[in-house]
Amino acid sequence: PRIFSFNSPYGACPTCVGLGTKTEIDEDLLIPDRTLSLEDGLIKTLWRLGHAYAIWYGKAIRRFCASAKLSTQTPINKVPKDMLKALLNGVSSKQEEDWGVTWKGLAVSLNERFHATENENIKTRILELMSDQACPDCNRARLRPEVLAVKVNAKSINDIVSMTIVEAVPFFSKLPISGEKEIIAAPILKEIRER
Repeated sequence: PRIFSFNSPYGACPTCVGLGTKTEIDEDLLIPDRTLSLEDGLIKTLWRLGHAYAIWYGKAIRRFCASAKLSTQTPINKVPKDMLKALLNGVSSKQEEDWGVTWKGLAVSLNERFHATENENIKTRILELMSDQACPDCNRARLRPEVLAVKVNAKSINDIVSMTIVEAVPFFSKLPISGEKEIIAAPILKEIRER
């Protein structure tokens, strides 16, 4: 049925529309040298986005750092992981309360800007900081979570289609199916075994 196909809107993962990946800000492209300070390794590198963006994001990052009591002279690899995660992906409600700052995150903001702008120049500049990453919902399986939850002998459709022929032959020949299920599965298993 169409629900088991990523080519159908009924089966495709809604997050990645059946592609299995999402083009998003890549932290390694955004911060290529983590030995540099936040100022030199992140804020100054934003100049490649253009003057206006560099100034706006630079001020926003400095405000965030001041609220979080984090010096912009701190080497990026010395920034506490929760602070760096908050800087890139946004603050949690607890961090918002503790630091007194509302911040959606640099990576989140750049992703939104990329999808919202019609300016091809800006899109091209932001795209240089992006890469294809596994979909967070289907993990490259391309199907809806509810489809992936359907199991045959503890294997999802993605697990089964990922099998090699050597793995698939014994799997299908030893399926513990009996009674009514055996009658329903017979034509399908015949097709599988003949291929």
